[in-house]
Amino acid sequence: MTNDSRVCRYFRPVRIVASAGCENAELLLHADTVQSFVSSDYGFCTIAPGGWIVLDYGNEFSGGVRLVSGGTSAQIRLRFGESVSECCHAPSNDHSLHDLAIRLPMWGANSFGDTGFRFVRIDAVEPLQLAAVPAINRMREYPRSGAFMCGDTRLNAVYAAACRTIDLCAQEYMLDGVKRDRLVWQGDLYPELHSWMALYDDHSILRESMDFVRLHTPEGGFMNGISSYSLWWIICQHDLYLRSGDIDGLGKQADALSELVERMSGYVADDGSETLPGFRFVDWPTSRDDEAVHAGLQALMRLAFHDAASLFDWLGNEAKAAFCRKVETKLCAAAVPLTRRKTAASLMAVSGMISPEEVTDKVLRNESLRDLSTFGGCYVLKAMAMAGAEADALELIRRYWGGMLDLGATTFWEDFDLAWADNASRIDRMPEEGKVDVHLSRGRFCYQGLRHSLCHGWASAPASFLPETLAGFTVLEPGCKRVKLAPRLAGLEWFSCRIPTPYGAISVEMSQKKAPRIEAPSEITVI
Repeated sequence: MTNDSRVCRYFRPVRIVASAGCENAELLLHADTVQSFVSSDYGFCTIAPGGWIVLDYGNEFSGGVRLVSGGTSAQIRLRFGESVSECCHAPSNDHSLHDLAIRLPMWGANSFGDTGFRFVRIDAVEPLQLAAVPAINRMREYPRSGAFMCGDTRLNAVYAAACRTIDLCAQEYMLDGVKRDRLVWQGDLYPELHSWMALYDDHSILRESMDFVRLHTPEGGFMNGISSYSLWWIICQHDLYLRSGDIDGLGKQADALSELVERMSGYVADDGSETLPGFRFVDWPTSRDDEAVHAGLQALMRLAFHDAASLFDWLGNEAKAAFCRKVETKLCAAAVPLTRRKTAASLMAVSGMISPEEVTDKVLRNESLRDLSTFGGCYVLKAMAMAGAEADALELIRRYWGGMLDLGATTFWEDFDLAWADNASRIDRMPEEGKVDVHLSRGRFCYQGLRHSLCHGWASAPASFLPETLAGFTVLEPGCKRVKLAPRLAGLEWFSCRIPTPYGAISVEMSQKKAPRIEAPSEITVI
């Protein structure tokens, strides 16, 4: 038997986007009930056959709606949408149901939906009475110990949306998206893991999710069927242990880690080049450039074996640690030219293949808003910070992640290209004639049109980047027993943040007028 660790809460709609054939529709904005009743003192919202209503709940949610119906049984069509456009067209039912034909009972209170949505459209096939249509939001709820605030309201709005994105993805496991795919993808977990650790002390969902992937990987196979995702499993185990210091949890991964590094070492050629087979994935914009894919995978191999050596050091396995360093040295011998693809180039900087300064100057500052992905954006930001270009990184956040907010987003998307915003309708409005319907007509690869997820955990990088980079936070010893702090304003007037550790949160405040103020638990040595 498994218990559901999520909390269920109800929310009223905040706005009627549009309607036809409705009477007393405003009632739905004020109705608090989640239970039907035989009579009503204030009546019902009634919708005539052929009529419809589109409700806006104000934010993205993960869950469904509760339809509290009156004294008539009625056939309806119920559509969920992450955008207004989605619930007014024929949304994809891949991975979660967004378009349902339902018969409501008389005097009923029935719940429907387990998906990601902000908007709901109800079409009446027969005369319909509704007393209330509250949204049902389901997610894990933990006390949040991480925080960030600064003098730039746009960055504060980006941070809030990034936090909501990762919060909604925390379901039974850490999902990639709340509409689609609703699956646990190990590569996606890297930015998700860092976002979660920047907000919460409780890391159980991260361990459970990585164990789920490992246990559902066939013997001799790659995690999620993608060779690079097995590398991300190693890197995530390293970063989680460095932050948490949970040696018992790490010890449970020792056998799987040992088998994995032995197998992955077989994909290193004599000259040190990676030869990973199968689906060779770095990120979607890179996927059609074989040279960039090789550069990115070479960097990932170096990172994974470097981190694996540290993991075996902490586990007290000197022989395995030496083996991993030998493989890493071999990988370092391969000559790989700098690619112009931003995600792959950033991974080259993070892994030490190319200096972060060179990558930033030659690649990341070159048409900085092109060739980005919300997944690869976390590595781009990290490479820029390593090069001391924090101010450039903040401007990238304002324009790229902020560009989604300008279109009405409350969470961040599976992918985004700033050019999509040219002459585009906002996603929280009915599609406008003569303007681009950005959700219906944009998107690439596996996320074309309405299939595109508008709440995707791998897009949440600002949730960790903003507090940790501006605080100059680096863990020097597992469990945060020793950390480095090097606060910088990066052009801001002021900022304050809290960063969770196993001993409690570290607080950092800084402004142009005052020296940095740092408070840390007594168990932590701050450098």
